Amino acid sequence: MKITKRQLRQVIKEEKQKILEEQGAAPGAVIADTERLLIAVALQSILDQEGFIESKIFQAMHDIGYDDPDIERAIDQLMDRHNLL
Repeated sequence: MKITKRQLRQVIKEEKQKILEEQGAAPGAVIADTERLLIAVALQSILDQEGFIESKIFQAMHDIGYDDPDIERAIDQLMDRHNLL
């Protein structure tokens, strides 16, 4: 049976994914979980009023044109999304 290069690539991709899943969490899941936890840690530090991270976030948001009420609303919504309120 002949297979095309495209089919071969697909088979290799599927087998690679199976191996990765057998070895542990899929890379995409690890990245998603890491991102979620980083956001939660940063938001928790803001909630705990650790000024360094909060001031950095506010400064970065000011630099791209947002004002305090918009930033505070966004942070509140993210905290709510991550069950930190």
